[in-house]
Formats: sequence, structure tokens, C-alpha cells
Amino acid sequence: MNLFDMRWDVIWNYRDYFIQGIWVTLILTICGFLGGFILGVLVGLGKNSKRKL
Repeated sequence: MNLFDMRWDVIWNYRDYFIQGIWVTLILTICGFLGGFILGVLVGLGKNSKRKL
């Protein structure tokens, strides 16, 4: 099976679902990145803090 044997009409018919899936993937990626970045900054600041718990 190569690229030209694919049924492109099926993909075209479900293009709205593919586009929605791309958006969900991008949103989850951005949220995960921002969450990890914020958590990393907070942990880094806490580790460098002179105040200990």
C-alpha cells in the first residue's frame, strides 16, 4: 500500500473530525507545556529559596 492507494475521499469526508483532532492536540500540548513550565519555575524558585519549610 502506498500513498496513492489510500481512499482520500474517506479522509475528505471526515476532514472536520481531523481538524478538530488537530486543534485538541494543539491545545493539550500548549496547556501541558505551560503547566510544566510554571511548575518547573515554582519548584526552581522554591529550591533556591533561603526559606526552608
